[in-house]
Amino acid sequence: MANHINERSNLLDDSGDVLENSDETGSSSSSTYLPPARVLPLALFSALAMSSTSATAYFTYTILLCKDQTQCMGREINRFAGYVAVATAASNVIGMIALGPLQKITKTKLKLGLSLWIAVRSMSPIMLFLGKNLRNIHIALSSKLFDGLASDNILHFTLNTAYAQHPRVERASSFISYSLALYMVGIATSPFVAGWFKNSSVSFIAAVTLFAIEAMYLQLFVHPQPRADGDSELLTSDREPNPVNSHSQDSDPMWKIFIFPLRALARRYSTLFCGLSLLVYNIVQSYIFSALLVRTSVEFAFTGRENGFLISLVHSIGALYILVSLYVIPKVSHFLYKDHSENGSLLLRNGTLAILSLVIQASSLVALGVSSKPWQVYAAAVLLALGLPAPSFIKSYGISELGDFQRSEILAALAVMETVGDVLGPILLGGWQSYTAMTSSVFFLGSGLIFLSLHLFICNLLLRHREVDAT
Repeated sequence: MANHINERSNLLDDSGDVLENSDETGSSSSSTYLPPARVLPLALFSALAMSSTSATAYFTYTILLCKDQTQCMGREINRFAGYVAVATAASNVIGMIALGPLQKITKTKLKLGLSLWIAVRSMSPIMLFLGKNLRNIHIALSSKLFDGLASDNILHFTLNTAYAQHPRVERASSFISYSLALYMVGIATSPFVAGWFKNSSVSFIAAVTLFAIEAMYLQLFVHPQPRADGDSELLTSDREPNPVNSHSQDSDPMWKIFIFPLRALARRYSTLFCGLSLLVYNIVQSYIFSALLVRTSVEFAFTGRENGFLISLVHSIGALYILVSLYVIPKVSHFLYKDHSENGSLLLRNGTLAILSLVIQASSLVALGVSSKPWQVYAAAVLLALGLPAPSFIKSYGISELGDFQRSEILAALAVMETVGDVLGPILLGGWQSYTAMTSSVFFLGSGLIFLSLHLFICNLLLRHREVDAT
């Protein structure tokens, strides 16, 4: 974030007109911001485009790897799980490498960062289309490399950076949850619709079209706007400028750009445990859906239609859960805890929902592990959906009662922790699934890791409570 301050100083020194420079480059200074309400639809557009291929991609892999796509046998099963695990791991490693530079761009040129993300991610369905029609599994799997360069975590970090610019902490926290709800609505819609097309190539073309529409919306309707004077003063008071450090960071090597955000976690033990909780959670979340879709495709012979319905079911319920937590639970908690301050109530709500989501997800993974029939998989997936919003609640809890600069700094650090989890997930869970020849033990392993994430988050709660008492 020191980079952000340095850019702001340069803009002021060079021209004294921040707004003019911001409009030309898409940058976001302390005097301008991208309106969060206009940024919100990008979460929906992105989810619709990405999820158009989420179910059909695995069906495409089945076609290319198995002689009989309805019944993979023997070594085909190990190849299927192994190929997906390796491609996913490579994708997440690339995502971790790309996170630092994209964070650097996003801090000063938020709109440019969003544009780059759309352009790179749109290459994923193009590679799937080429791989299927050329009958080449390596080209099809290369789509995951573009998924890594423009990963979901980078998208959420970029969007959350825009929401964190809002001067009111409770509104910033709400925008993060609204964004995830819209994202999950998009993910719930596209797979179900795309699964009904007999030719999966239609879903790949639809994804590219949706990315093009999103890019047009971004360029036509999302522009930097000036802050109110009071807001600018509020944000300035949160900053801790260090021009020497910010200048030196511009020339830092890649690994330092990646490590730099983690320093924010080291300053507060509570946020450190918050980050560790997210890291362990993402170890599971980064691969558990791949593990589930690989299993349903191989063991239950699910096609793009059945897998699409499964994904839609999970994410539609998850979106509904978020909306209930945003509208119903706040009113109930306000009624029950009238004596609490607004920020105190926000902390209590986010902490409670995070714990509840983690417990439910751990239980759902056990249910998936013991399921032996398709209807049991669908039933367990309903429970799994209630655990999906956990990162939103954990992050909202982590940035509560922090200033704008601190919120952005913590979000950057949490994004790094999530990305590390993304890298480890396919290696641990994917390797285990391939090694155990598609047994359900991968879901039991995932459940244990979620319980570890829960334990780390409870440590975060206790330390946060101690910090509040100390002040």
